[in-house]
Parts: sequence; structure tokens; C-alpha cells
Amino acid sequence: DVGVIRNAKGLARAATALQAIAGAAESSTLVNMASAALLITASATARRESRGGHMREDFPEPNPKLATRSRLTLGKVGSAPLKGSKR
Repeated sequence: DVGVIRNAKGLARAATALQAIAGAAESSTLVNMASAALLITASATARRESRGGHMREDFPEPNPKLATRSRLTLGKVGSAPLKGSKR
């Protein structure tokens, strides 16, 4: 659902699955991988346009107003804490 061709429904489905994976993970490595994937998914969800090699089926055209750099943090996205951590 977070391939080159994306849409809001698939991205939402992927985010839910990634949060579940991170929440059930027993290792910090898996939590880190799921968190990185969640950031990619959230970023793709936030960019409501197609740009370069990233195609949104629900937003097929580039939007010149969105031709800026963006930044996203786990605090804005939410992430599952590592078991035993204070995060």
C-alpha cells in the first residue's frame, strides 16, 4: 500500500499495520524499522499530489504550491514505544 502508486485508503491501511507491528515488536530493530516505515507512510499521506516518481491515484497532478521541502517527526505522527522504554 506504500508503493510507487498510492492512495489515501491504502496509506491508512499501511499506517494501521505499521503501528501494530511497532507495538508488538520485541526488538528495538523491528521498532526502528516500523517507525521509519511509518514516517514514510505519513509523509506520503501528507503530500496530496503526485511528484516525480511518487504517484497518488487520488491526487494525480503535481501542485506547484507544494513544491517545498517538508519535515515530519515521530512526535507529529505518533509511534509505538519500545517495550521497556520510557518513551
